[in-house]
Amino acid sequence: FVSCFSNILPMTTDSTYHDIIFIGGTIIDGSGSNPYLADIGITKDKITFIGKKSENQQAKQQIDITGFAICPGFIDTHTHDDLALVVSRDVKPKTCQGVTTVVVGNCGLSPFSVNSKTNCFPSPLMLLGDIENFNYESGSSFIQTIRNSPPAVNVVVLAGHISLRANAMDKVSLFSRPASGAELDAMKSDLRESLQSGVSGFSTGLAYPANMPSTTDEVISLASICSEYGGIYCTHIRDESENLIPSVQEAIEIAKKSKVPIVLSHHKAYGKQNHGKIEKTLEMISEIGKEFPVWLDVYPYRASST
Repeated sequence: FVSCFSNILPMTTDSTYHDIIFIGGTIIDGSGSNPYLADIGITKDKITFIGKKSENQQAKQQIDITGFAICPGFIDTHTHDDLALVVSRDVKPKTCQGVTTVVVGNCGLSPFSVNSKTNCFPSPLMLLGDIENFNYESGSSFIQTIRNSPPAVNVVVLAGHISLRANAMDKVSLFSRPASGAELDAMKSDLRESLQSGVSGFSTGLAYPANMPSTTDEVISLASICSEYGGIYCTHIRDESENLIPSVQEAIEIAKKSKVPIVLSHHKAYGKQNHGKIEKTLEMISEIGKEFPVWLDVYPYRASST
């Protein structure tokens, strides 16, 4: 396939000169409609022509993609590419697969609002990289780094709950209890600053030790701030095995009370003894989806790791 790096597929325009024209490709436009043959013209970062190329359609470069499919770039909704975007800005593991947008900051893990000067660097933050690379004091500093030296993909950034807790709490308290009122206020302040700077939402990793002590009310208090800024809430729920159903119920409760759209991350029933529970959770998600936005993402393979 050929992944088109422009944002969307607009209507055909009258533009007759383009930077690039792709000729002879089969367009799969993401709408669910049938694939169709057409040519596509691109100028800068916009699609400026869709249709059959005529003699007056000119371009600096013409690429024949006969026999290939062409489509909008894929969105990888669940990644831990946060620091990879800074270290390797070509992001070839994604662009080579046609991914043109990544969502980072998932599972409660983000590379900012972490106090790296202390010993409070809880697992699994090392999934993102080495501790010396966690040198972003705030969401705004991370966002500004991305803007100053943009990677080859579009980026959606979430603020992670584990990172917020690690910045507001000492190491012992982080793993043993919910946040105090003062600690919660500090997290709210950090999250609000991040959202004001361009961060798109908030995530939790409630199955991880540093996030397990968080109460439902603590999460609601933080997720509610996202609703003030049109943000989203993405969650690695508390349990994806024996307690899958009550964990999904908790996620739904958080979304309803905080009035924020929710994404259930890598939704699955872990362990063969739990596989039938997915029928129930999908029914729950479908039903609550009639009241407010709720989505889920899934692995494209039959394995998982953490």
